[in-house]
Order: sequence, then structure tokens, then C-alpha cells
Amino acid sequence: MPRNSTKYINIRIGIDDILFENQNYIIIKKKSGWPVSKTLDPKRPNLFTALKSYLKNREKEEVYLSMPHRLDVNTSGVILFVKNKTLNQEIDCLFKEHRISKKYQALVHGSLREKQKIDIYLREEKTTLNGKKKSLMKAVKSGGKRAITTVDPIKVHGNKTLVDIEIKTGRKHQIRASLSYINHPIVGDLDYGSEEELKELQCLNAYQLEFECPLTKEIIRATSHIDFHKENEDSYNNTLKYYIFNKPYNVLCQFKKTTEDEITLKDYIDIKGIYPVGRLDKDSEGLLLLTNDGKYQNALANKENEIFKTYIVQVEGIPDTEKIKQLENGVIIKGKKTLPAQVRIIENYQLWERTPPIRERKNIPTTILEIKIREGRNRQIRKMTASIGHPTLRLIRISIGQYELTQNIKPGECIETKKLF
Repeated sequence: MPRNSTKYINIRIGIDDILFENQNYIIIKKKSGWPVSKTLDPKRPNLFTALKSYLKNREKEEVYLSMPHRLDVNTSGVILFVKNKTLNQEIDCLFKEHRISKKYQALVHGSLREKQKIDIYLREEKTTLNGKKKSLMKAVKSGGKRAITTVDPIKVHGNKTLVDIEIKTGRKHQIRASLSYINHPIVGDLDYGSEEELKELQCLNAYQLEFECPLTKEIIRATSHIDFHKENEDSYNNTLKYYIFNKPYNVLCQFKKTTEDEITLKDYIDIKGIYPVGRLDKDSEGLLLLTNDGKYQNALANKENEIFKTYIVQVEGIPDTEKIKQLENGVIIKGKKTLPAQVRIIENYQLWERTPPIRERKNIPTTILEIKIREGRNRQIRKMTASIGHPTLRLIRISIGQYELTQNIKPGECIETKKLF
């Protein structure tokens, strides 16, 4: 990723994210940090597009989808999508008439011991927070829209309270603004008064959605709970950890499964709260760095063009000196020249066996190259070797900066390491 570029959350829908589905509806468990729809930035992933893509890949054809309501980007929980176009108008009416029950839970600052009804008027106002322009909702005496919110305390955790919430109206940021108004802002909600910045977590969750289907008259219900107190403790109490994993061939560089047949990191690693630093293609092997240190992940992503990564590359044929120099000087990929690389031929390098083995063409030899690059364009090395007429047959990453994949780390093994730079 180029320096100063924006870091986005990658949204991949898996079977565990689907809470309910029939021929008319699909209800998804949205994570905090997922935008539900397209934003002004066309490159930013969103839940609606990701779900459409998931359904298209699953059904092998385009699937109709509409989204009759929203959740804020940092609010997690249950969100409904309609698959039957003829139901759109009736579902919209149910939401407007408040005949779809939505329940929320939040972890708020302070000790809240009695049930409260917050009946205020909210108006959208432009403001600047931490140098960023934002549109937030503010309680006003006139000129706003009425917002009615009921807050019922469940349990007090020290200086925080877990509360159950129901809304009688549907205003923008209604719950967040209302809780801030009574001086009990949501933990992690920096826009509305929280002073605790949590990693990928704002403690507001839409935990239940229920309604009667206008077509079949069946009751549709979905729930999704989060233990905010545990999540909040974990974000502060977890010791920062760093791991090296030798990723085997055909393993997706993610923990989530989108189908039962996929092989992911989850099949090899049973450590909660860690995530890959960068990516390694499904058909590539070797060193993958994982950590629960979010700031370190972002720092490495922003310094990607400063960090050399070393690969062992088995190519078809025997590249001559001129072709090696082409790789070293840079080749053109999609109109852009790659940065200078370090390339050398390695004799008698012992590769471990791969399942399945590489395809071999009779009477055509192969060559082992060591290639060092300091950028990470999509399938870059494969495109580089293809451009000089020597397709990549096997690709193994053996180092990222000072992190190295030693011979004693077998494919599928994960070992703890320390932060090296």
C-alpha cells in the first residue's frame, strides 16, 4: 500500500454472518466498522456490495437485494435485507409505522440504575472533531425532530453500565445522541463524548429484530448478542503478541469461511484476537505474520514500500542473464513499472513437498529464483516472471524485513516471535 493511503476494513461475508435466510429475506450479523452502503469514496468496501457479491458467487447468478434500514458504521448487530422485490413497499411501511421491533444493548459510561425515557428533539449540525468535519445530531429546544428512547439498565460494571434500549422513533444517531444528552455516552463513541478509544469497537449492538412477514404472516426473528464487558476488558488487557505462520498452499489468508469447503487460517490457528499483517495469495506459501497489535499492523501497511520481502520462486524454464536484469530493473505491469528488485538464481535449493505438486512439463526444466521486492501489488511476482516468459510454478515467501521463515517451521506450524522492528 502506498504511503499516506487510506486503510480500509475488508468485508467478507461468511456462513457464520448469516442469522436468518429464506426466499424473501436474509438477515446479517454486521460487525462494528462495516459501512452498510456505498460512501463518497468508491474504493471503500461496504456490506451491501459484499453481500450481493457473496450471494452471486453462491447462486452463480445475480440475486436481487434491497436494504430497508441502516446501522451506523460503528454500530454492530442485526440488519435486514430483502430478496423479494414485491415486498419492498410493505417492509418500508412496517419500518415507518414502527411495526418492526428493534432492540439494542450498549455499554455506557457511568452508573445508571433506573429506567429512563429520553424524549428530546434532535437537529443535525456541522462540526469539527480532531480536525475532521462531521455531521452530528444535537439536542435542541426548537427546530429539530422528536426522538424518543427508552433506556433500561441491566448491570453495572464498575464505572460502566450495560443497558437495554428501545427506540420509538428512527432518527440519525438517535441512541448515541440521546445517551450523550443524559451524560452517559457509549463506550468507544468518540463523536458523542466517550474518551475511550477501542480497537474496532463501539459498544452499541442491535441485538434483535422481529416482525411479521406481510406475505406469509410468519414471525421473522433474529438475535445477535455481544459481551461488551469482556470485549472492553480484552481490548486493554491483552498482551501484545506476534506470530510467524508457515502458510501451506491452498489456504486462504483469513480466519472466516465463506463456504464449508474453504480452508482458512482457522483450520490451523486457534489463537483469538490475532490478524494477518498483509496478505498472501491462496496459491502462495510461506511466511505470514500475525498479531493483535493493531497500531503495528497499520504502521507496517503504511511503510510497505520501505520493507523488503523475500520470495523463493520456482519458474518454468531457465532465465538468462538479460531476463534476470529485466526483473532487477523493473518490468511494466498494467502500464506501471515495478520498483527495482534483487534477483538471483539459487542452485540445489531444497523445497518441501507440496500437495498437490506443481505441474511439470516433460523436457522443460525449472529454475529456483530468490526475489526481493519492496512493494506489494496484486500477484506482482507472478506477473513479473510471466512478463519475461518464465511463468511462476511455485511461490514461497521466506522473509518480511527482519522476520524470517526458518527451516524448522514446517508448513501449517505457527510459532510465537517478538516484535523486531
